[in-house]
Amino acid sequence: MKNAIHMGDDGPESPGPRDVLLLHISNFYAVIEAFGVLAYQSIQTQLRDRLQKLPGLGPDWLQAGPDVFLELREGWSQLASLGAERYCRLVAATLSDAPILHENRAVLLRLEVWLTSDGAAPPSLRDAMHFDLTSADTEARDRRAQRYRHDMAAASALVARLRAGDLVFAFQPVVGLSGERDVLYWESLLRAPGDHEPLGQGSCEGGIVALERLGMVDRLDFGVIDSLLGVLQRHPGITLGCNVSAQSLYPCLWWRSLLGLLQDQPAVASRLVIEVTETSAISQDEAALALLSSLRRAGCRIALDDMGAGYSTLDFAVRAEPDFVKVDKAYLHPSLAGTRHTPQLLRKFVQLCAELAPHVILEGVETRQDQALAAEVGAGGLQGHLFGIPQTLPPWAVTEQQVRAPAPWPQARRTAGGP
Repeated sequence: MKNAIHMGDDGPESPGPRDVLLLHISNFYAVIEAFGVLAYQSIQTQLRDRLQKLPGLGPDWLQAGPDVFLELREGWSQLASLGAERYCRLVAATLSDAPILHENRAVLLRLEVWLTSDGAAPPSLRDAMHFDLTSADTEARDRRAQRYRHDMAAASALVARLRAGDLVFAFQPVVGLSGERDVLYWESLLRAPGDHEPLGQGSCEGGIVALERLGMVDRLDFGVIDSLLGVLQRHPGITLGCNVSAQSLYPCLWWRSLLGLLQDQPAVASRLVIEVTETSAISQDEAALALLSSLRRAGCRIALDDMGAGYSTLDFAVRAEPDFVKVDKAYLHPSLAGTRHTPQLLRKFVQLCAELAPHVILEGVETRQDQALAAEVGAGGLQGHLFGIPQTLPPWAVTEQQVRAPAPWPQARRTAGGP
């Protein structure tokens, strides 16, 4: 379940005096299974402290497992200009900006927030499957809990580095067949310093994959897009690609605000390439496709990343109508990837991708031989170390410092009406 905002039958209007704000902690039972029942007390105590920072909430609240019920009071009038949906977003940001601390471990919460006048849960919650804490398979439950703790540690570590401002962007060129002089756009990659690497060259893949498995990568994606919009505004001559997990393609206030901004700034929108990464399955195909269509109408271009790997499907690729399809590097380097892909298969796959998009990019181009093979099989674009490693200071940014990565949860700034 995503971080989401829901309204009752009255829609996004100012709530009445008897309306109730409901919070649902979507990963509550997973946290209890992984960290023990005492984690409930840590969640309850620390949420209560954070709720005191929010205006418009009554002093009484009730928590029943993953659900928290709070009555709105007259203080709402101070926030009437936000509207109900933006107020819910402010609540979610305030409560989930920082992790809950339990026995010296950081625990990130995934929240749903909505307003209701009758206390009824929305269909997405009513119809949700219950988390099975009583499974007879103790070993399976223990493995699941161990995996959850491991993912939470990796995700929390990444979030901590984001909050501390330790991460930066690195940019790698995506070029046409002629090479370095024909840059189509620059892919933006989140980087951390490695043990033996210069700042910005260490991959954050482990933390990102963990956030994705926890269902929280959307908040990272939103922060990345926020930051890259600023880069595009400062550098009007470049085009940037931004990785967005398929998990993040669901309707919400943040996307609606972004679409409004892009419609007001077409010169920025036309230089933003949304690279959809399908390292996890898309749970809402229709909603994702509708969102991609709206981004395209706003002026953005769409790329499907790592085609042929992960959870990408031909049906989604056809319906997404991408501008770019990026062929996974395993097709160019089958021995390194442990696959049996042949040059003949690569040629046929590139031909198929050319039916899906006007530009087919071959990833993993490391040598002139790779470049020649890419041209031979019909690829129209290339990406790889032959044309440049990811750089924290690309040629077009030599006059500024490294581009720092975003704060992890950008909801509060956009909620308050910021750019």
